[in-house]
Amino acid sequence: MRKPLLDLMFASGKRKSILLLLRDGPKEMKTILRSLDTTRQSLLPQIRMLEDNYLVTKCGSDTYELSVTGKMLVKKFDPLLCTLGVLDTDINYWGMHDLDFIPEHLLQRLNELEQSTIIDPSISSIFDINKDFVETSTRSMSVNSFASF
Repeated sequence: MRKPLLDLMFASGKRKSILLLLRDGPKEMKTILRSLDTTRQSLLPQIRMLEDNYLVTKCGSDTYELSVTGKMLVKKFDPLLCTLGVLDTDINYWGMHDLDFIPEHLLQRLNELEQSTIIDPSISSIFDINKDFVETSTRSMSVNSFASF
């Protein structure tokens, strides 16, 4: 009995890592092993599961790549992983704030905040200049900020 694709892709960190590694193109087994810091014996069963579910195909003697279905799914779950990363960074912040005022088109782009930092100053220092923000801003080509008050 086949596992649902959602379980297949997310229940194993190793399978998820294989899919993400192959999104940039075909890789030889030795490259996959080195990148994932694992052994052939522990990796082959995971690759076989991905092959059996038509997400990965073998091309060449020891090279693997994403199938068309695999490419389609990895393209979709990459933004999901980034969104989860944003929320995981400070779930208390996101969970305790009312986000209803944010337009839907911006909520759909939440994954783009992956490299961002939430600055939550204390009441006594709310009007002080944030040195990290100023330093980072001077090095940036552009600055986008969001403030609620």
